[in-house]
Amino acid sequence: MKKIILTAAAVFAFSFANAQDSKSFGFAKGDILLGGNVTSVTNGQTVISPMVSYFVTDKVALEAGITSRSGGTTASSTDFSVGMKYQMMKLGDRFNVFTGAGLNIGDALTTFGAGVHLNYSVTQHLSVGWHLGNLVSYSKPKTGDATTSINLNEYTNFLNRDNFSLIYKF
Repeated sequence: MKKIILTAAAVFAFSFANAQDSKSFGFAKGDILLGGNVTSVTNGQTVISPMVSYFVTDKVALEAGITSRSGGTTASSTDFSVGMKYQMMKLGDRFNVFTGAGLNIGDALTTFGAGVHLNYSVTQHLSVGWHLGNLVSYSKPKTGDATTSINLNEYTNFLNRDNFSLIYKF
């Protein structure tokens, strides 16, 4: 049901995109982005992750955020994250491909990851983003019997995932 609602929201957003001057799309030095995503994890938890980004150059942004996990079979937790992203390429006026890296420090788990993201500018201020996959990820539990894990090249079909983000550019 979540996938249907999220897909419908994305289609709705795309269908109401305004015809804008192509120079107003994308990101530039000094832009501030406010965004986040909602994800459903395999253990039944809902993950809500608001984030703020600041472009220090036309292609590089620094990020900070909070991740809240609740419900499911695992204890609720809150993580704090910092990261950066780099605009690798533009695909037309509205699509941007980013690579990024981030560190999450939480109550039960510390993770580091680097991945690839795709952004679509719906309007000059609103974008929709998808996480395409992880190039590398590392996670280390702080307690319990869980083990440290390192994963390389974790790609999944992003159309089958209910992980997308909405981003507002100031």
